[in-house]
Amino acid sequence: MIKKSLTQKQQQQVQAEREAWFEGWTKTPTYKPEGTLPLEAGRRFYVKQGTCHKTGWFEFIEHVVEPSGHEYISCYGPYTKAGKNKAGTGYHALRPEVIAKVEQSKVSPLKKRVQQIEEERQQELLAA
Repeated sequence: MIKKSLTQKQQQQVQAEREAWFEGWTKTPTYKPEGTLPLEAGRRFYVKQGTCHKTGWFEFIEHVVEPSGHEYISCYGPYTKAGKNKAGTGYHALRPEVIAKVEQSKVSPLKKRVQQIEEERQQELLAA
């Protein structure tokens, strides 16, 4: 099967349909759960076993409210505490009430280690 690219008119039609579909939706880059630290893009939060189909640490992407009033957290995970992927890692939409705790640091331990290695490599290159 050969895929054809859309014409300019078709692209405009698709864009108009998307805008009509998502009219009334509210997407925010932050969310403040009751009794915890605020969630911002990249900050991790924990979901306990028994409250959701997945358990572990998730990375916050955005808070979404549909026109019908339903709200959910768009996130990526689950991870272990050390920042390694667990089975079923991917994008998820979770109810805000499943959040058990929010991590104080905005950068995951795995990303911290990657940044540290990159900095060490840069220093080695400059020293050479």
